[in-house]
Amino acid sequence: MTSAEKTIKTKNKPNEPLVKVNLQRPNLALNSQLPAWFTTELLAAQTGLSKQYWKVRRSPEHPEFMELAFIRIGRSVRYKRADVETWMANREQASASEAQ
Repeated sequence: MTSAEKTIKTKNKPNEPLVKVNLQRPNLALNSQLPAWFTTELLAAQTGLSKQYWKVRRSPEHPEFMELAFIRIGRSVRYKRADVETWMANREQASASEAQ
């Protein structure tokens, strides 16, 4: 495992194998090993943003609240992989247009 990779145990299924996560912002659509729903820990690893950042963003007072939809199941929070991919693509497009 390189320094840019991290192995994370996902909490979606108890017998699910460990998932290697590339911390250099991979194309999520190409990584078929990733689960359909991300935990906050996996989302943080994929985006390079901290778990605390995502916790704060879930607050209704945050200006970017619900820009990336999530669901709560009891105390657990999950983000749909397709939504994460769309959010990341939109952020890349916004960054590119701001740079011009």
